[in-house]
Amino acid sequence: MGSAALDLSKTEAFLKGVRIPFVSPSATEFGVLSKTFMHSPEQPTGIAQPGTAEEVATIIKHCIAEKVPFVVRTGGHDVTKSTLVANVLSINLRKLDHVQVSADKKTARVGGGILSGALLEALAPHGLEVPTAAVPSVGWLSCATMAGYTLMSPSMGLCCDSLLGAKVVDAKGEIVEASERMMKGIRGGGGNFGVIVEFTVKVHPLLEAQSGAIMYESSDPQRSWSSFLTKFQELMTKEKMPHCLSILPSLIAVPNMGPAVFAVFYWRGARDDAFQYWLKKAGSLGQAVVDLDKAVVTQSALTFTKGFEALLPPKMYGAIHSSCGSELTPEAIEVFGKYGAAMPPAGGSSINFHVLREGTPSCGKPSDFPDSVFGARRPHWMCEFIGGSGAGEEQGAEAAQWAKEIRDALAKTGAVTKFGYAATTSKEFAVVEDVFGENAAELRALKKEFDPDNVFRCTVPLMD
Repeated sequence: MGSAALDLSKTEAFLKGVRIPFVSPSATEFGVLSKTFMHSPEQPTGIAQPGTAEEVATIIKHCIAEKVPFVVRTGGHDVTKSTLVANVLSINLRKLDHVQVSADKKTARVGGGILSGALLEALAPHGLEVPTAAVPSVGWLSCATMAGYTLMSPSMGLCCDSLLGAKVVDAKGEIVEASERMMKGIRGGGGNFGVIVEFTVKVHPLLEAQSGAIMYESSDPQRSWSSFLTKFQELMTKEKMPHCLSILPSLIAVPNMGPAVFAVFYWRGARDDAFQYWLKKAGSLGQAVVDLDKAVVTQSALTFTKGFEALLPPKMYGAIHSSCGSELTPEAIEVFGKYGAAMPPAGGSSINFHVLREGTPSCGKPSDFPDSVFGARRPHWMCEFIGGSGAGEEQGAEAAQWAKEIRDALAKTGAVTKFGYAATTSKEFAVVEDVFGENAAELRALKKEFDPDNVFRCTVPLMD
């Protein structure tokens, strides 16, 4: 946004006049409101905290008229550091967190700033749930508008496909109901078309769930990780997993131990014979070093995600990258094994898979999903490489370089597709054509149609 410091004194006075809270960098709550999972030296010049859609519209109109650059923030995670931009006004939507369930309990109207955990908590008393991120501090819309891979994707679909409608502050600062054409862009195209102040989401019955992490013997991480991925690919090829099941491979740098192989196991249903069959299958992917029945327990998605977040370092330095592929080829597995063994030992780095499986709700031909700009619809894996460290900037930089190197090495094998995932790729590498493939031209056309002046320029994916 340029090197000159942004003067927000006029904006601060304006917001004070219309009684919209403004938080300056010297305020105690500034650090809390600007905190992200991955630390960034860049910080906004000030933070506005609207409490209604009308207040959001007031702020956007002011920013347009006064040429004030801004960024919109919902969640408290942001692994790509996309909401931390220097010399901008940050518009924090977290006060927009209402939830209203429909009389038939099939949909809910939800405030655009709600966090994933808060949405699950609000729906639970109604016996309902939605697919949601593995970390409760993630903004639900931040996840959903980028597609939204989750543990529940095999049974409920990607988060973007649960979005039924939206109330938006558009590029003129007006509050409008999103047209179906705009919704196509919102379902996968991020915040490029306006500020979503409220959305309608499809909700699902809250079912009993079994979840946990299975740890495997990892004294030789290259051998253990490569063997695990080979068996996982064989399982995916030879057996059809039920839609209620997710088994997601992970390699995690465990402090004082090094890289360790895990499988995140999620079963949306009771502990019946089918559950036991698939739990044993998951255990056989490696040499499990835990009691399977104790590692995978009956708990809600919210409880599981809270437990997962508690394991994360309070402050991380580094970067994140991602790759996608149609299958785990021997060449890809060789790269995963080599770089997995070279994972920086300080806690914070990890390799985490998501899988879009054939026959599940959000999988098919891109033409089967004409209402979404997200084009990675055929069966594939998406893998995020978190190169991070809680020890400091130097260790974080080393971990970030490792994450980039594994991404680049996979690309050379030919095992990855053009599709990446903007939500888990550092913003400078989230190229629209690479992420959206054949849908990139449509995304650009939608951007030109709804935001021709690029009012919403500080967003993901970047459209400059």
